[in-house]
Amino acid sequence: MDAASYERLQKAFDSTFVHYELVLDALATAFAEFEPSSGVGANVILYGRGGFGKSEMARTFAQLVTMTPFVQSFGASSSEEAVWGELNLRELRDGDALSFHLERSFLNHDYAIFEEGLDLPGRILDDLKDTLSARCFRRGTVQYQMRTRCLVIYTNHDPDEYRKRGKSEEALMQRFPIQVKVEWPSYDAKSYRRMYQGQIPKYADLAPLFAQIVSGISDTGDIVAPREALHMLRTVVQRARSRGRELITEADMKILLGTSRFGRDTTRLQALIKDALDACGAHITLNGYRLTAIRYVQELNRLPTDALDRYVALTSDLERLRDKVHALNIPADDGGFEAKQSLLKSITQALSTKGERHDA
Repeated sequence: MDAASYERLQKAFDSTFVHYELVLDALATAFAEFEPSSGVGANVILYGRGGFGKSEMARTFAQLVTMTPFVQSFGASSSEEAVWGELNLRELRDGDALSFHLERSFLNHDYAIFEEGLDLPGRILDDLKDTLSARCFRRGTVQYQMRTRCLVIYTNHDPDEYRKRGKSEEALMQRFPIQVKVEWPSYDAKSYRRMYQGQIPKYADLAPLFAQIVSGISDTGDIVAPREALHMLRTVVQRARSRGRELITEADMKILLGTSRFGRDTTRLQALIKDALDACGAHITLNGYRLTAIRYVQELNRLPTDALDRYVALTSDLERLRDKVHALNIPADDGGFEAKQSLLKSITQALSTKGERHDA
């Protein structure tokens, strides 16, 4: 992998994920370590509690490094054909041994992801261990070479605990030399804010507000996983939409008291919401201004050049909106200050661009 390719990966991860560096480094290293001459691949286990983006990061990497990644979900009830391809029914009729369409399995892909792969039945994992060692599927007279450069398993199981189950499990873990626990080193407001801004850019203005709430919960030791944090914001947004609004209000925030697992401690969550609204209430206003600006600009861009009266009214509305945004009190060291400046720039550009078109 050359420097330009890694930079492209880093840019993609940076725009979406938080505290991704170790995971990206592990995946890139594993993919680059493949040695065709020796037939040795570097396989990866991403582990940890759910909701930290193991699947999303593995898939994003796969989509950027190969056109045809193999992704398969597994569980305790998964059968052999889920791993080795569909059953070859034609050959099955001609003999007693099971035969698979191995060309349809992960063996025929450069990069493969096994979702919850360690939940597979033990007998199948034993076969997987042997196949990874030989880099070849072998059963009876059938031999099928393994093309896979990197196999990624993500799981909730801790590899150190898993290997204690027995020698077979220990041997399987040895086939995955790179093992990364996916977690955050810090659950502060800055981390959650970056996560919100990358995952839900439309509501980036609300990131400081929700980041303060969820980091406050995490400070108590009840860590809010990124997926849970995203769900909290989306729940509030959906509550507003159910009332026919895009703009959220303080009343919408109260839905968290009844729908979030963190609402069990009602007094604590109410206090966090109140403190966040007191500190970050301007961000709700900013989000409303952004949604209004989007509506104005969309209409302005569709406006015929001869619709002079409507043009004058819209540009006046945009100019007044720009003044309101400018007057909004968001300190320079606040997480929403950059969003405020970005909105001001967007409104100014819209007025300038449409003005040039109209003058022409």
